[in-house]
Amino acid sequence: MRRLSIMVLALAFVCSLTACSSIDWVDFVKWDNIIYVRDTTTDSIPKEYIGDLIGSVKKVAPSIVRIPNYKPKNGMAAFLELDTEFYEIIGYDSNRYIAVLTNEEYVVYKTIESKSIFFQDSVVSTSDLRGKIIDVNGASILLVNMEKDAGSSDIYWINVDKVNIIGANGSALNSSALKRGMLVDVIYDGTIQESFPMGLGGISNIYIKEQSNDIVGLYRTVVDDLYAVDPGLNADANIFAFDLTGVSNLTEVEKAALIYLVGNTYQVETIAGTFDELHEQGYINKDELYFEKGILFIINDTAMSGDQFTFDAEKWRSGLGAYYFSDCTAKKTARGWNYNIGVEMIS
Repeated sequence: MRRLSIMVLALAFVCSLTACSSIDWVDFVKWDNIIYVRDTTTDSIPKEYIGDLIGSVKKVAPSIVRIPNYKPKNGMAAFLELDTEFYEIIGYDSNRYIAVLTNEEYVVYKTIESKSIFFQDSVVSTSDLRGKIIDVNGASILLVNMEKDAGSSDIYWINVDKVNIIGANGSALNSSALKRGMLVDVIYDGTIQESFPMGLGGISNIYIKEQSNDIVGLYRTVVDDLYAVDPGLNADANIFAFDLTGVSNLTEVEKAALIYLVGNTYQVETIAGTFDELHEQGYINKDELYFEKGILFIINDTAMSGDQFTFDAEKWRSGLGAYYFSDCTAKKTARGWNYNIGVEMIS
């Protein structure tokens, strides 16, 4: 009984010490259940980067805490005065970075896992591109512009190695999270590097919006499969032509990206055009029905219904040299899109 009393007394003594302890706070502010700490490696933020007001300090953290496992409350800060305001930083996710106005300057507070960010003396205005990921190659992605006014050449190769990637739920991710078919918002400095595909300058953030359909990936597989069958039709072909006028499940810029990727894979010249257009341009001899230097791929599909659609695909070299995948059914699965061929034909 005496031993038990001593143990209880000792425990009470420890608890009394723990329940009334001094805390050496770091310079933090907590808002919306997120703790941000002062980034002392970053200079003050130019005013041009300051966005909307997020909130202000509502309570100063106590120097003495009487509750074990104490957790700061929303609106609490350690070394900031009451009513100190914090703001969004333009071009950066507010779930990771905020600007705090203190001593007449804006300073960066960030989540512990976030990288430091740096600013130019005078800001270059940021731009926002809504795009779709068409291909992923290591730390580089092929992106197409999905805005309504996008042209068929609005295709971009961008490097995402040192870019902040933010998931749809606001979490910080790495580049391995970027998948073909994803819709994303890319924040960059407005600079477009003129090449084909084009580049984007000063990319700071990529926001994942949702996973969409990777029909380009499906049709790349179809073209690969068509190319592999009846290989005699491919002899000495160094031009791949594509008639995608009957494809309804791709935008014009997605069609252009598909053509680019196939050409890049097979290291051949690629062009878009119908049989008649290719004849007018001198590629196809209409009298002899022969594409001397290349192959014409033709795809026609039906509009998507639910998670499937049908299509026909053809590889044409001449009037007596063609291969057909007819009455194909494409279906979306947990692993992406695949297809089944209804009938294969040769001429």
